[in-house]
Amino acid sequence: MATVIMILTLMALIRYFYDFSDINLPKLKEMSELNYIPFIKDTLDDTVNSCNGDCDKLQDDLAFAKEFLESRMIGRGIRLNITYNGYCPPIDFSFTLSTTDMHTETNFTST
Repeated sequence: MATVIMILTLMALIRYFYDFSDINLPKLKEMSELNYIPFIKDTLDDTVNSCNGDCDKLQDDLAFAKEFLESRMIGRGIRLNITYNGYCPPIDFSFTLSTTDMHTETNFTST
């Protein structure tokens, strides 16, 4: 009788801990995509801060940064769409990250 109780207890423990070992690969993929949001935001913010009052240079730099970031993300299978409003700081940014499993939208203002 004690052996049966011990086996049932071990089976229950194994079943309990087995659920913790399940790895949800799509969820991990989604989480890795979300890690790009701070990188994109920091890159756009640094671009605005580097203009030093030269708004014409800022527009050229923003166009380059947009093209660069979008091409880098498409290389990773992530569609990035960046839009911005403003000629001189502050600049309002909006960008979306899209895959077949996920869609996020981020808005922020860089001063």
